[in-house]
Order: sequence, then structure tokens, then C-alpha cells
Amino acid sequence: MRSFLENLLNPIIELFFRLCCLKSERQLRNNPRKRVLLCVRNQLMYGYVSRVWEAYNHKDEYEVYLCYIVRAERALFVLYKNIWTLARAENLPVIPHSVADKINWDLIICAAPNDMSFSFKDEIPKVMIQHALVGTKIVRGCWYPYIPHFCFKKNGEAVFNSIFETNQYMYDIVVKEDSRFASCIDMAGGLAADQLLSKKSERDSIRREMGFVPDDFVILVQSTFADSLMEDFGVDLFRTCRKICDEKGYKFIISLHPEHLVGEYSKKHPWGKRAEQFASPNFVIKKIEEPSCLSAIACDLCVSDHSSMCFYAALLDNPLVLYMPPKAGIAVPILQPLLDACPSFERIEDLESVIEDSKCSYVSGERQHIIDMYISHQGEAATRINTIFDRLLSNEK
Repeated sequence: MRSFLENLLNPIIELFFRLCCLKSERQLRNNPRKRVLLCVRNQLMYGYVSRVWEAYNHKDEYEVYLCYIVRAERALFVLYKNIWTLARAENLPVIPHSVADKINWDLIICAAPNDMSFSFKDEIPKVMIQHALVGTKIVRGCWYPYIPHFCFKKNGEAVFNSIFETNQYMYDIVVKEDSRFASCIDMAGGLAADQLLSKKSERDSIRREMGFVPDDFVILVQSTFADSLMEDFGVDLFRTCRKICDEKGYKFIISLHPEHLVGEYSKKHPWGKRAEQFASPNFVIKKIEEPSCLSAIACDLCVSDHSSMCFYAALLDNPLVLYMPPKAGIAVPILQPLLDACPSFERIEDLESVIEDSKCSYVSGERQHIIDMYISHQGEAATRINTIFDRLLSNEK
């Protein structure tokens, strides 16, 4: 909830933000070029959206603008500080949503279903991309991001002209539950997966840049937020991993969810700050700006909960140890094939023995059939994305 001071200051901050955007607004109204709007709510989402747009071969024909989605429960000062930091770093003009929803955009791209809750014009093509290799969350009783309340209007028409999906497995689950999605889901492949595999050949140089030598055995420990590895075990996770690090000589990379590192959530769940207390040259805490794919490529073994990042380890053919939070059991159906193929643990006391078992028993290639199921059309994502964008931008329905 907002504080009294935030409620008092927010109108002033909103006005100041609008004034700062005037230059971008004038540029937008006077610019005859075709234009695309990227709708995001934080820097993480921007990374997902921009990566997809960058894959489009004709992107240089379009002027790109940034619209930052304001979440009511967040302090405006923090939000606008973040957006200007992002806009300066990426050299992008910023447009307030109160202006953006009146513009005839050629295309709007977002990475979350509720980012289209504003009244953008119906005739504008709208795309929602996936911001994970494979979705593993249930929201409002639906597989995220396929939430009917946000994806369909009251008259039943689809909000999105295209929803990118990485795999046929998820498509079949979603369409079976709500057949309306069949008309708006496009099989776009896994761009993140393709890019990850393309960098695998750089593993030796990536490890050197991270300070690891060839003989190091590197363990990546990663967690999502809320019901998660981090929040179920707390500081005991750090103590246990640091103990293994000191006694076994293994190197660790600790990768926490951005919600644990910055923003309002991290104030009540400051696991990023707690992790820093255990940091050492052999116990590295991944910074928020560092790409997760580099840690996944550098590691020899991964410990993960139901974070969608666990698929990185599987895709790279690394040993994977899984922890499924009891309260996250609803996400098991989509993860079950991977859970069945990987060792897992329930108590933090068992982590060391499970790591040792996985290290010794893993057989390379034994999970390929699972990867083929989760990520369809491997190596084809860029081509498929270009085909979809060409269709939407040429006004073909």
C-alpha cells in the first residue's frame, strides 16, 4: 500500500514526469516514420521485449518508443527514477501511457497480459511475448500469462493479435482449457533458448571472465521469489552452500530473483543484502544487470526451484538438482516431466548429498527428449518471429 506521503507527492511527481516527456511527445507527433511501442513495467521486462524486437530484420524502418506501466502499489518516484535510468541507457524516448493510448502505433509489444489494460486502439496490432523459456506459474487459476480476464474483451474478442508461445506442449494445455486462445497463439519458438545455445561455444571465455579456471567445479544456485528455494530456507541456504564451498572446494554462483534485489518487495525480503554477507571470490552473488545466461553457461551443475530459469540448465545439458516448494505444487504438472528426470531434495540438510549424487550419476543427453517437448522448433525462433511481425505489420489478419 502507498504511504500518506506517497499519496501526497504522487500527483506532483506525475506532473513532473509529464513535463519531462514533452520533448518525446513533440517528436512522436511530428515524426512521419513508422513507430513501435514497447510496453514494460521494469528493466527486466524491457530486456525480454527488446530482445524479441531486435530479432526483427526490418526494425530499422521503425521508431521505437518506451511506455512504462505504472503499478498502483508502487511508489511513483521509484518507478520514474527507474524509467529514466533505462531510457538514458537505451537512448529511447519515453511516452506516458495517458498519451500512448491516443497514438496510432504500427505495433505494440508487451511481456505481461495486464500491460494492455489501458485503452489502446483496437485496430493497432498487439503482441504479448513470453518472458520465460517455459511458463510455470498459476495466476487467477490460469497458466500465466494466459489469463482470460486480460486476454479477452467483454465481447469475447482477443486483446492480442499474437501471443508468442515456445512449445506445443503448453499450447495444448492452454487451448484444452480455453479454446479461444487457439486463434491468437503463434508458435514462435524459443528465442532465448536459441541465443543461449549459440553462446555455449563461448563457455571457456565466459568462465575466464567470471574468474573461474578450467578445473573449477562451479555450482549455480538460483531461486524465484515468493514460494521458492530462497524463501523456504532463508539464510540456511547460504550457510549450507557456503559450507559446501569451503569444505569441497566447489565454486558457487548465487542467482536471486530481481524482486529480492530491488524494489518494494526486497524491503521485506532483503535476501540480496543477506547474500552479500556470505560473498567471497569462491562464492559469487550474481548482480541484477548480469545476464542469467552467462551463469547458466559457466556452471557445471545447477540447483534450482520451479523458476523458469531451471530450463536453462536442462537445455545446456548440465546436471540439475530441483527443489519444489510445497506451496508451489500447483505448478507441478508443467514441470513433472523434468522433475521425474532430475534428482530433487526437500530438506536443506540433504542438499550436499544430492549434489554429489547428481555430479557422479548424470549422463549427458539423457534429458534431450524433455527439452524437445518444452522447446519446439529449436533454432527457428528468429525466422518465426520475423514471419509473425511481417504479417502483423503488413496488416494481414
